[in-house]
Amino acid sequence: MKKLLVITVVALSLVALQARASVGLTLGAADILDQYSQLAPSNTVGLWVVDTTGAGFALPTSIASGSSIAVGSYFAGTALQIVDAEDINTTTAVTGDISLTFNGTYGVGNIATAGEKFGIIWLTQQTIGDTTLEGGYAGIFSDGAGLYSNAWVLPSDGSALGYDMTTVSESGSVPDADGIANIMIVPEPSSLALVVVGLLGAVGMIRRRS
Repeated sequence: MKKLLVITVVALSLVALQARASVGLTLGAADILDQYSQLAPSNTVGLWVVDTTGAGFALPTSIASGSSIAVGSYFAGTALQIVDAEDINTTTAVTGDISLTFNGTYGVGNIATAGEKFGIIWLTQQTIGDTTLEGGYAGIFSDGAGLYSNAWVLPSDGSALGYDMTTVSESGSVPDADGIANIMIVPEPSSLALVVVGLLGAVGMIRRRS
């Protein structure tokens, strides 16, 4: 039986100069996979992103590395702004935590607002603390239309809603393919050149020994 990932998003209540505001989001997910359709590594990074322009969550099959993945930045040059980044533990079927703050608007620096569609991006070869997109693969999912559960839209103050990403293999209705990290992150030319040089050096050493 495949393991389930449950991501609980709990927005913290804050007391600021303005009124107290809070919101609770619960996301149930199943079978977050890497590019080989295997359960994603335990240090998989999950990015909460919001669609700031209404352009949607589609990404090309490959994207360049090197861009910022810090909270507040835009993912890989798109209009998807990163609201939060957390470590998703997908190997032990335990609850992973992604915290989202709401104090009239969402996120660090008030970078998202109620009514915006949101999604999740997972990066299989990044770790928490990374600030730059590196190699590996990424997956993305959003359900702004509400096909499988409540629409993935940031709710108003005081709301407590559940969202679903349960795949067919776990008796849900989300296609299993939607849980696969199938977007290649292409290394920067300089990084790729270093890899090639290293491989050529290794080949040369093997030839000299033979």
